[in-house]
Amino acid sequence: MTAAHPKPIGTLLADTFRFSFRSHAKAVILGILFFILFFVAFMGVMFVTIFPIMWEMEEEIAALSTIPNSEYRVEIGEDGLPLYDKEYPPSRDEIEMMYLKKMVPYYAAMMVPSIFFGVIFYLYIVIMVVQEEKRFFKIVSQIPRYIIPEFALSILLAIIAYAPFFLVVLAIYMEQPALMALLVVLTYAYVLLFVAPRFMISFILPVKEGAGPMQSLKRSYDYSRGHWGKIMGNLIVWYAVMMGIYMCFVIIAMILGLPAIFIAVSTESLFTPILLGSIVVILYLLFLGYISFLTYIFIVKLCVTIVEGGKISSMRNKIA
Repeated sequence: MTAAHPKPIGTLLADTFRFSFRSHAKAVILGILFFILFFVAFMGVMFVTIFPIMWEMEEEIAALSTIPNSEYRVEIGEDGLPLYDKEYPPSRDEIEMMYLKKMVPYYAAMMVPSIFFGVIFYLYIVIMVVQEEKRFFKIVSQIPRYIIPEFALSILLAIIAYAPFFLVVLAIYMEQPALMALLVVLTYAYVLLFVAPRFMISFILPVKEGAGPMQSLKRSYDYSRGHWGKIMGNLIVWYAVMMGIYMCFVIIAMILGLPAIFIAVSTESLFTPILLGSIVVILYLLFLGYISFLTYIFIVKLCVTIVEGGKISSMRNKIA
């Protein structure tokens, strides 16, 4: 299955902005509001369940670095020798490794709900783009239909993408910070340079072609064959554009924020600073939501052009 060339970056950019700000603007805005509320609720659950345990552990481990050497006590074994390797408080590297060891189970526990949230978010965009659906409730009503294959696909992709992280965890338990840092860099390079361009198409295939998780992975690999450079080039240009937009937003926010800071400082009431702070947070969340939607709409559109181009090429080959 050979894919045709993706659309030029200029066409994809224009299609993405036209889709987001004109033809499907209502569905995009309602989706952003829905997922901001969903994200706030999700983080609220994390704040009352997993985060307090992590913070408590972090404080306990950080407290080790404040123990003076004179007060540090070493437990003595039956043979009269210390049970620890040294008679002084642990170094900064040892404290960080100790923290990572304790945090590994909690990071693992956060993966499943995080993947679930990501699946729902991405499914909303895939359904909206692939099916050209403009009605918010129609899009949301179709999410349960695809959530099981997409969730299974996400688990498989997580295994493929983050399998090298088992080596990172091993390095943590071996207390090898230098090896851990090297493995983290290599793992992210593997994800960004191989897994992302090869398998990002797989997420649209359950919706577009009714494919199962394993079929989606295989077809995605086939569709992307021979187009690594064009896929990565499109993504690099897109993220450069988004970075430019983000920097413009930061500059505008700083310029407009100076009068707000002056007002907040000059007033004696707490209501004004709280109100202004809340407005800033809401605007920032809305901006990040729009940037996220734009990015994933662009990626889905890129994937759709590759898949549809692959079908056209395949049909031409059969006719020939």
